[in-house]
Amino acid sequence: MFAAGDVAEPAALDEFSGESSVFCWQRAWAQGGVAAAGMLGQKADPTLEAVRLRAVLFGHDLAVIGRGHLPTEGAITAVELREEPSIYRRLVFEDNALVGAIVFGTGESVHELNRMVAQHTPRENVEATLRLGPAVPGGPEVLPKTFARHCPICAAELVIHCGTRAGTVVRCEVCNTDLMVRWDGHRGWLDVGRP
Repeated sequence: MFAAGDVAEPAALDEFSGESSVFCWQRAWAQGGVAAAGMLGQKADPTLEAVRLRAVLFGHDLAVIGRGHLPTEGAITAVELREEPSIYRRLVFEDNALVGAIVFGTGESVHELNRMVAQHTPRENVEATLRLGPAVPGGPEVLPKTFARHCPICAAELVIHCGTRAGTVVRCEVCNTDLMVRWDGHRGWLDVGRP
């Protein structure tokens, strides 16, 4: 890697669609880490990114990841999830591996879906990671669904999973800061901050 960050644009075709690559700040940030490791003589593998589009439309988050737009045919299947009226997720599998997703109405799981699409994660692992299935039992101190929040230090997206207990310490993978989950189940209030 000879250049990294916002000055570098991928020259090759996108590894997920065969089309021209799209610039992404998260990709630029990851490139910087790889370039720094290379300058220090250390080996670091670049992180694959599959996000094709990330935007806010009429106040709602929208992300198209990998080949989330593919129609279902042949070896391609799709699972559409509507947890709430204003939230929609579409997971696209090819030969039982995740190759794309569309997420609308919530930013939760976008970072994780991006990683799983880039790695062509098997369907059963995707379902286990996203906890697709019956609700997790618990009380007001347990998160009833998965949420996304931004790290208060570096603004990276954090995914706080369904079933996480209030007081749990999570680590931001970007800045390595330990953060505590604060959850009020009676009011539906979630915050992530320094312990």
